[in-house]
Amino acid sequence: VEFVDENDGPAFTVIPYNPDNVEQSRQFTEGGAGITLGSLASVFDPEGDNITSLEVQIIKGYRAGSDKLTYSGVLGSSEFSSAEGKLIITDADGDGFSSASLDNILSKVAYSNSNAALLDSSIALVITATDSNDFTTQSDEIIVELIGVNDAPNLLGLAGAKAQFVSDFGAIKVAPNLKVYDVDSESFNKILVNLTNYSSASGYEIGLTTAGENLAAAVGASFGFDSVTGSFELVKGAGSIEKRTFENLISEITFNSPAVAEDTSQNVSIRVFDADDAASNVFNLSVSLVTSPPIYIDKTDPDAI
Repeated sequence: VEFVDENDGPAFTVIPYNPDNVEQSRQFTEGGAGITLGSLASVFDPEGDNITSLEVQIIKGYRAGSDKLTYSGVLGSSEFSSAEGKLIITDADGDGFSSASLDNILSKVAYSNSNAALLDSSIALVITATDSNDFTTQSDEIIVELIGVNDAPNLLGLAGAKAQFVSDFGAIKVAPNLKVYDVDSESFNKILVNLTNYSSASGYEIGLTTAGENLAAAVGASFGFDSVTGSFELVKGAGSIEKRTFENLISEITFNSPAVAEDTSQNVSIRVFDADDAASNVFNLSVSLVTSPPIYIDKTDPDAI
């Protein structure tokens, strides 16, 4: 009887994925450092053959342009194909990598994602290895969980913005052109407006136009001004307000004052919150308060009173 020793090719050990008990080493968090594959899989050759080529590919959930595989090791050279989501590591000398060096190589392979609006999801990767006898095998799927992070909204308006209140001419809109930008949300919940260095004796007030009050009622938002602290709050409570309506509400915010005895100014700050309660930057503006201009009567005009 003659026994023929057949080449078994490279073999893999892949840590099983348990969605009820996920290791931190297989979780990529938006904006965080890449995760390495060394703790999730290993490769070796039963016969001790060298590995001439090692490929890591994202086979499920790949997003070209944001998903990336990189290799930071000094053994061999690497090339990433953004079209295929594949990282190829080869030995430039052609001799291949010894089994002893493969764990070191995998520990230098990292997955990352550059999407600033990453949604909770997962991807699947596989490793393909070819030995010096041209025998190629593929690993089981390696699951990596992606964890999105809620980004705060951003208020966009003209730096150094100013508004003018003229005594006896009624309330004015303070920020009719202010816009909201949020990379991962189109839903918002709250508007806060504060009068800086406010004195209750001033009689200043933040409110809404009639159109703004009607719009707030239509979306089920409550609002009010605290004359003690000089703070105005509009909040949806349960649920949220879609972006366009929310911006319309901001544009209807007003400033009012009793009769102005002398020219002065009042600083106003605005901040908004998204549906997950992440706070935006603070947008500051200045309201100039001026006395009523004198009425000039041309006595040469026969129609003048």
